[in-house]
Amino acid sequence: PVAQVVAHGLGETPKAIILWTVGNTNQNFAGGFHHAFGMSDGTASGSTSAASDDNAAHANSSRRIAAKALTVVEFNEVLLAEADLQSWDATNFTLNWTTNDATAAVVHFIAIGGAGVSAKVVNWTMPTAAGNQAVTGVGFMPDVVLHTHGGPAMTANPSTIPDGVSGLGVMAKDGSQWANTFVSDDPSNFSNTQRYQRANRTLVAIDFNQVVQKEASFVSMDANGFTVNFTTANASASQVYSLALKGVSVKAGSFNKTTGAAPATQAITGLNFRPRAVLLSSFQDVTQGASVPETRFGIGAADASTGGSSAFTDEDG
Repeated sequence: PVAQVVAHGLGETPKAIILWTVGNTNQNFAGGFHHAFGMSDGTASGSTSAASDDNAAHANSSRRIAAKALTVVEFNEVLLAEADLQSWDATNFTLNWTTNDATAAVVHFIAIGGAGVSAKVVNWTMPTAAGNQAVTGVGFMPDVVLHTHGGPAMTANPSTIPDGVSGLGVMAKDGSQWANTFVSDDPSNFSNTQRYQRANRTLVAIDFNQVVQKEASFVSMDANGFTVNFTTANASASQVYSLALKGVSVKAGSFNKTTGAAPATQAITGLNFRPRAVLLSSFQDVTQGASVPETRFGIGAADASTGGSSAFTDEDG
């Protein structure tokens, strides 16, 4: 194991941290991707990862889920790197890399703190039949919940299996929500890649034939967790990690990126408060009512002074 100390700049001990990477060591374009997204409350952690090879003779992709602050999977179902959150204080957080490789990949993070903030990471399974699903064990009524999953076939935890699949979703106590997901088939003689986004759902999962396998929307924040309603569910008890937060002002929403000539300023309104941080994600297309070809995914965040983002594509056919 290798301990890595990272200065977070929050000025107080965090209550939660969100981390992500695309596997690049710099800000240049590169072939293939190693997407990883993880969350920790200081005690419990959860992460998903997906990877797809570039210029391979056959499509070569993998995915992983684990109770880690960050897990990074390689093609061929190989674990590249994986870290626990070892400790944090008002200055630093320390990651303990229990598996590691020689690539100094850039990892972005959001540190969340505040005297009135509560945070909890919970692991749960999506149901195999439509209907309401209550998730408990949070210990408080959340203001916002973020979800990450590895697709409808990710039923074991920890697990590393074929196909590059990941999903991200969010829901706030006022009912605002969004979700997106992508899939990259393995193995396939011709790349078979798909994506899906919804501005009125909090969890979505699809297969390689563009068929929705899981889809859920916000129902309520509860005294010990939250409830979502699955309008679509397949036979897989798919794994999810969720980060629940209380004591934060939050709004989930969506907007269409401006098409004005760069550099272009775009104002996003309707929040009713001044944000301290913004998390953005896109499947890089105009609004769609159904899944569409090609894996495309972008994620970024910013506070008042610092921003970081990553994006990747996996062409279909």
